[in-house]
Amino acid sequence: MLAGRMAFPLDTVTSGACIDCAPTHAKAPRPLIVAIFLFAGLNLAIFVLRAVSVVRYGSLFGTTGGECLMIYSIWKKMHGHPVYEWPLRWPFSLSLYNYWFYYAYAEVFRLLGWWDAQILTLGRLLTAAFAAVGALAQWKLAQVKIASRAHKYLCLALCFGLWFSTSVIRWWALTIRPDVPAIALATIALLCIGRIRGEKGVALAAVFFYLAWTFKQSVALIAVTSILYLLITRRRSGWLLLAVFGGAIAATAWLGTQAYRYSVFVAPRIVPAFTFSHAYSAREHPLVTNGMFLLPMLAFIARPMRRVFGVSDCR
Repeated sequence: MLAGRMAFPLDTVTSGACIDCAPTHAKAPRPLIVAIFLFAGLNLAIFVLRAVSVVRYGSLFGTTGGECLMIYSIWKKMHGHPVYEWPLRWPFSLSLYNYWFYYAYAEVFRLLGWWDAQILTLGRLLTAAFAAVGALAQWKLAQVKIASRAHKYLCLALCFGLWFSTSVIRWWALTIRPDVPAIALATIALLCIGRIRGEKGVALAAVFFYLAWTFKQSVALIAVTSILYLLITRRRSGWLLLAVFGGAIAATAWLGTQAYRYSVFVAPRIVPAFTFSHAYSAREHPLVTNGMFLLPMLAFIARPMRRVFGVSDCR
């Protein structure tokens, strides 16, 4: 899908008669090459400026997304306090996102020695690392449709430009929130479905979908869409994805404490800013961002793969 948007259909040779038994590869238009590298270069340059400002002055200001609640929960985990407390009793602490977001960030910060104020500076770079992983995963998925090495590099530039863009991602790649990590893990799950054949790829996708859900619950919508698609096209694979993903969620809910279940499954439906209607409004962007990145990739997976012909196909 991404390759089609980039006008790269010329990486393939038609399956008709071959005259000289040599494939023809047309070059990408020069304006397209310039536009892609300008898009990626300018976005990455702005991101670097923002990253420098965060590292130097991040302890003095927030970025976006109301991250103070998330930072406090991570701080509690690092200092041995429970992340999930009953939010209707003193000290009225609420952790609305899933457990692995807090645990993973806290353990990485502890391992790297980033404590207290450093969470607000160097700690924000961990989200940027997840953005880079998501860009690489999207690039690997798009490579299914691309044969030319030059076009692959253009696609790589476009993916990094998108994941670090000032218009779609904005400050979210430098914000301590679960959105970017969850999208990156969901992208890896889609990569497993698109690149690994058979039930092995589906099982790996279920694991990464579950990991994405353990960062942010709403990412389950992407997994549900993938399950529906697989149930229609590859019924056995769909049931496998549903069993592994759904079973892991059920086990997590059963093993979690009462405070955890209330914070993760009940509280997001009560807090107005976390309802689906608010997320889909023009003033909020998490689900819109998810759709811009993942729905095109899901459509790409659903499309039948076209064979890439080379010299060996000429008879």
